[in-house]
Amino acid sequence: MTFIDTNFFIRFLENDHPIYSPIT
Repeated sequence: MTFIDTNFFIRFLENDHPIYSPIT
């Protein structure tokens, strides 16, 4: 994982969003 990918994943966990939810 890159630094950005890790941050995105952490944000996903913290926000409790569906995995790979559309940003649109």
